[in-house]
Amino acid sequence: MMEYFNKETAEQLTLVAVFKAKPGKRDVLRQALISLIDKTRAEEGSVSYHLYEDREDADRFIFHEIWANETLWKKHMQSEHIAHLLAAAGELFAEEPVIQRWQRSVAPNPVIEPDSLVLFAYNRSLPGVEKKWQKILEDLIAPTLAEKGALHYELHISKEDPLDFMFHETWKTVGTWNDHMVAPHLTALLEIINDYTVNGITVIKTRPIA
Repeated sequence: MMEYFNKETAEQLTLVAVFKAKPGKRDVLRQALISLIDKTRAEEGSVSYHLYEDREDADRFIFHEIWANETLWKKHMQSEHIAHLLAAAGELFAEEPVIQRWQRSVAPNPVIEPDSLVLFAYNRSLPGVEKKWQKILEDLIAPTLAEKGALHYELHISKEDPLDFMFHETWKTVGTWNDHMVAPHLTALLEIINDYTVNGITVIKTRPIA
């Protein structure tokens, strides 16, 4: 039986950092975030660092970050390039950035392919059934990765609240994701989702920048 969460995944820290640009500041913020990428990837402990833009909200950007451990991420947060970004927060940010802390399942690093569809699919378990719900979600991984157009598919469990789960997914096209949504293992999930979750699944659709 595949063990998707173990000591190594527990030590790693995966972050989803969400930024919202002030009106008229989208392009400036976009460039400021892009400027972080090469410097951050060169840092000790940076396993993966990718930037996405929301397909439905042009002012929203999302980093998906994987760090070897929390200590090295905290060191990153003290870096000169992060300090430079935060110094411009009042000019660029419409709201305080949202930082989500996750444990990711065993998986290859995220795939970046131009024009692919990258999803952040959130769901919250009802109290008392989270372990059973986790197993149901884990059982989606193998059949989903076998689907045409599935480039990446990993499950996350919140490090702050064990009731919160998220799939980080990359699909070659929107059409291949649409096919996934009517696959037997997905339709079976949707039939029981109200028995296990608070409000079903919330999906944020993005495209990769770098």
